[in-house]
Amino acid sequence: FKAKHTRDNELPELLTKAIQYFNRKKDYRHVNKYSSFLADYYYENKKYKKAGYYYKLANEALLLKWKAMRWEDLWGWKKY
Repeated sequence: FKAKHTRDNELPELLTKAIQYFNRKKDYRHVNKYSSFLADYYYENKKYKKAGYYYKLANEALLLKWKAMRWEDLWGWKKY
């Protein structure tokens, strides 16, 4: 995994490119994975606004991966 052997300042650029690539390919599993990884990186570096953006992107990718319209759809919950 290249990111583990990358200088800290190169990591966001590398992950951003990976996220864009997988998003174009509609590979939402990897969009979720790398968005979460980048969000954690920003959170640990106290860049909360960027962290929030990438956590949101990771969550949206998860919904797209499972073809869900809402969070409740992921667990089969229904409104009664």
